[in-house]
Amino acid sequence: MPLMNNPYLSIRNSKKIAALAGVFLGFILILMDNQVCTLALPLAANEIGGVGGYSLSSIFGGIGCCAAMPVVGFLCARNPAIKGKLYLLGMTVCAVVCVIAGMAGNMFAIILPRLLLGAGCSVIFGIGYLVIYSLYEGKKLGAVLGLAATFNSLAMVLSPIVMGFVADTLGWRSCYYVSAPLFLIAALLVFYGMKLPKEEERRSAGERGSIDVLGTVANFLLFGGLLSAISLSASYAPLGSVLSTVLLVIGIVGLLLLVIDICKKKEKAVIPSNVLADRNTICFTLDSLLNGMATMAVMFFLPLYAMNVMGKSATEAGLLTTFSGIFGLFLGPFIGRAI
Repeated sequence: MPLMNNPYLSIRNSKKIAALAGVFLGFILILMDNQVCTLALPLAANEIGGVGGYSLSSIFGGIGCCAAMPVVGFLCARNPAIKGKLYLLGMTVCAVVCVIAGMAGNMFAIILPRLLLGAGCSVIFGIGYLVIYSLYEGKKLGAVLGLAATFNSLAMVLSPIVMGFVADTLGWRSCYYVSAPLFLIAALLVFYGMKLPKEEERRSAGERGSIDVLGTVANFLLFGGLLSAISLSASYAPLGSVLSTVLLVIGIVGLLLLVIDICKKKEKAVIPSNVLADRNTICFTLDSLLNGMATMAVMFFLPLYAMNVMGKSATEAGLLTTFSGIFGLFLGPFIGRAI
């Protein structure tokens, strides 16, 4: 459904192309980052220590992303004109974290900042598709969405090979140094493409309401507590241990606060009540969850098995996942036309 009084539809074509280029580059970067966790971190652990803990990197990144995503959506719904600025902020955070990880002297210097990187990466999908829906409508929108699917598939094919080759030939630190400037390029492209004149920006800002502080805090407590408890249950925080109990209590408190917030603020909550009542939203959310679990099995666990058990190089492990995106390269345009 097209946005009412959407000023982005009328911006010049060069700015639309710049914004799309930034969004598509963001899609590629998030899959490249997944491959860095899978292919480069085992090499880092062998060099700087932390073999038993590098798997926490993807866990911390996931927690940061899950906790920040609803907040990103809330802020964009409250002020649609903020999309470009918020994307710039999130991707700049990702670039800074990449530089920190590249200079890390121990595994904790890589793992802990992943919370911030995950939060920053939440803008890639949280805002990326909003940008596409803002810039196009009708058949053109379907075609661009199909192109987005193609770029996602292209990233699934190329990123394992590229990151594996970089890790093997230039070292694991180079994977982060390659990613950092690309995050900034994507950020600047989207910021430039989505920048409106001051007058138009004020008209598009929407309702000026207060930020849902309670809902935001509750959201971070919920995802941070429960996801940490589940993720660490097989290693650092077995179920029934003190740490596991504390994390579960934090998550439950966050859930209770979030329920109270939604009941009290309804459509103005960080997770609006009308969104939870929409069956399509619930179905797509569950679909994304299942797809994410299936993708994680291929993109994360299979290369780790190849490197740690079979003794393969990072390049060889990356090659194992390349075929997972082949069909998407060809199906994306057809699906886009059908939308």
